Amino acid sequence: MFNKTRKTVVAVGEALGIVAPSVPDAKAAAELRRAELVAAQSAVDGATAELEAGHDRAADDGEIVRLESVLAGARLNADRAERSCRAAEKRLQTAIAVEKDKGKEISRANLDVALAEREAAARTIDEAAVTIAKAIRVFNETDPVIYTAMRDGVAVHGVPVGTQRLVEHALQRAGAMPSVWIGDKSEQPTAAQLHVKTVETLLAVN
Repeated sequence: MFNKTRKTVVAVGEALGIVAPSVPDAKAAAELRRAELVAAQSAVDGATAELEAGHDRAADDGEIVRLESVLAGARLNADRAERSCRAAEKRLQTAIAVEKDKGKEISRANLDVALAEREAAARTIDEAAVTIAKAIRVFNETDPVIYTAMRDGVAVHGVPVGTQRLVEHALQRAGAMPSVWIGDKSEQPTAAQLHVKTVETLLAVN
C-alpha cells in the first residue's frame, strides 16, 4: 500500500514538474514500454494474418466478426502501447536533461571552489615573491664585499653561485619546477646548503 501511494505521489510530482524522474528508473521504464510496443505490434500482425487466413478459407460470418474483433482489440492495445512508449521516451529525455543540468551545477560549484583556491594560491605566490625578492636584494648587496675580498687576496677568485640558480634550485627541490637533480631526491641540498658548498669551493680563505 505504501509503495503504491509513493508511486502515485511521485507520478503526480513528475506531472507537475516538482519531482524529476531518475535516469535509471526512466530508462528501465522506457525499455519496458518499448518491449510492450513490440509485443503489441506483433499481436496486430498476428491478428491481421489470422483475419486474412479466415477470408482465404471462406470462414463463416461469425468467425470473421470474431477475428475482426480480435484485430480491433490488438490495434487498440498497440495504440495504447505506442502512447505509453512515447510518454516513457519523453520522461527519459527529461530525466537525462535534469541529470545533465545537475552535472553542470556541480561542475560550476567545483569551478568556483577551484578558482577561489587558485586565487588564494596566487596571493601566496605574490607574498612568497616579495620574500624572495627581499632575500635576493640582501644576497646581491654582499657582492661588493666578496669581490673586495677576492681583490685583497683574502678569498680565492671565482664566481659564487648566483641568486637565479639558488631560486631555481629551491623551487626544483620544493617540487614547483621540474628537477634536474640526479640521484636520491632526499639528498638534494637546500639552497642554503648549495650556497655554503659553493663558498667552501670558490672562496677558500688563505
